[in-house]
Amino acid sequence: MEAEKIEVYICDRCKQQQGREEPKLTHIQIAGLIKILRELQMHKMSWPFREPKSEPEGSDSIKEPMDLSTIHKKFQRKHYPKLTLFVKDVLRVFSNARQLYSEDSQRGRCADTLERYFVAKLNEFKLRHGLS
Repeated sequence: MEAEKIEVYICDRCKQQQGREEPKLTHIQIAGLIKILRELQMHKMSWPFREPKSEPEGSDSIKEPMDLSTIHKKFQRKHYPKLTLFVKDVLRVFSNARQLYSEDSQRGRCADTLERYFVAKLNEFKLRHGLS
């Protein structure tokens, strides 16, 4: 079969985007992302992720700790010129939580709920700003 000869499939849309450098965020887009970050921080399920933990349990296994206040500080220092850098850090909050907490724990449920909320807000943002 023809499909068996293909080592890696890349869709046509992805082929078009390969080689293109991700554009820098505009001031309006940055303001929109900061709004999303504030909404995350104010969400009732964000309490475990608002500030860095002084000594989180199992912290030895976390190579790159991340929390919402650190992301906010990175915005202030202009560390997010591109969308992927911001998204990577927010998703790191949730992946770290999955390493530390079981899915059925209170903090695990908080991570799942907040991640779904973030993805919905991010998709709205991308649609509004014509980003893929």
